[in-house]
Amino acid sequence: MPSANNRKLLVEICNAKKLMPKDGQGTSSPYVLVDFDGQRRRTKTKVRDLKPQWDEKLEFLVHDTEAMATETLEINVYNDKKTGNRSTFLGKVKLSGSTFVKTGLETLVYYPLEKRSVFSQIKGEIGLKICYVDEDPPVVFEAAATTMENSKAKEEKVEEEEKKEEEKPKDDEKPPENSKPEEEKPAAVAVVENPSIAQPDKSKVEKPIATQKRRDSGVNDLELQSLGNRSCCTYDLVERMPFLYVRVLKAKHPNVEAGTSIYAKLVIGTHSIRTKSVSDKDWDQKIVTSDVQAAEKQLTKLPIGLLEVGIRGATDLLPVKTKDGTRGTADAYVVAKYGPKWVRTRTTLDQFNPRWHEQYTWDVYDPCTVLTIGVFDNGRYKRDEAGKPGKDLRIGKLRIRLSTVDANG
Repeated sequence: MPSANNRKLLVEICNAKKLMPKDGQGTSSPYVLVDFDGQRRRTKTKVRDLKPQWDEKLEFLVHDTEAMATETLEINVYNDKKTGNRSTFLGKVKLSGSTFVKTGLETLVYYPLEKRSVFSQIKGEIGLKICYVDEDPPVVFEAAATTMENSKAKEEKVEEEEKKEEEKPKDDEKPPENSKPEEEKPAAVAVVENPSIAQPDKSKVEKPIATQKRRDSGVNDLELQSLGNRSCCTYDLVERMPFLYVRVLKAKHPNVEAGTSIYAKLVIGTHSIRTKSVSDKDWDQKIVTSDVQAAEKQLTKLPIGLLEVGIRGATDLLPVKTKDGTRGTADAYVVAKYGPKWVRTRTTLDQFNPRWHEQYTWDVYDPCTVLTIGVFDNGRYKRDEAGKPGKDLRIGKLRIRLSTVDANG
């Protein structure tokens, strides 16, 4: 039972430090959402500020003072996007009600912002002052409580009357319910008679069962036939891919020393496969590869088309490093690879919306292949304390299957 006094929880959002820039321009516009016991409060938005100062006090009503220790106060920080998109997550803090102190004993405490998931990129901390205050309830609340009890009693009476009215038609409907089993008796007899007639021949028994399952599943015979014939299926996005099977049996070499191990290496175009090492010159190993291009140009088949890739730019990249210790930045470039050939664009410095406008082409011999595109941050423009350049970091990756790309001509 809740206690007689009226308790309020006071949460003062003071400030935050070292927030992650997530607006695509090296900064953020943070605001705070606070949830407690089914209540939500929101602070104002600090535009383009990684060290916001709010100094706002938010009040929450504690419905049950005895259960306050089991409640959880959740504080979420977001980047305000005023373009209509949903806000970007900047971090969260969860506090148990057992840590709350009485008013006058609160102090400013900085809590590190936590991640919402494993893939969240979060940093920084938020300063809070949390306390609670007890107030005596006014007499008006007692009158309100009596009126609430009276209204609840009236609602219970109305519900009882509605239940009685609902039970009346159920008694009238009892004869039809008894008549339903009588109508279903012939169907039950028919189900029992079918097995007795079909007992001499097993094939006749199985066919009605199969058709019954098909009717229940909603699939007719023609659809089952089309599903069973996968070779002529029109729903496949790609054509069949040819594979090359090579079986390595054994080797005959008289000069092999005893106790030494040998292996075989299969090279097809730019693809090479090595067998396991054995000492008895006997492998009996199967090798499968889908790269059937010959190394000699005279033996290669003609290309079936030309792949053209235009790398225009990227938008809303996340910062992967800081510049001058004040804001985030990224020096992005793109790497594209198709088959054995790969290309790289130039590096755009200090841009979250870089533009390259570069175009590349590849010869296509098989539509069942994949184009890989990756975006990286160039770490050579930032050196550590020892003067060594940093390592390149991957920002994102994309794989495109050529069979899903529209062809021109």
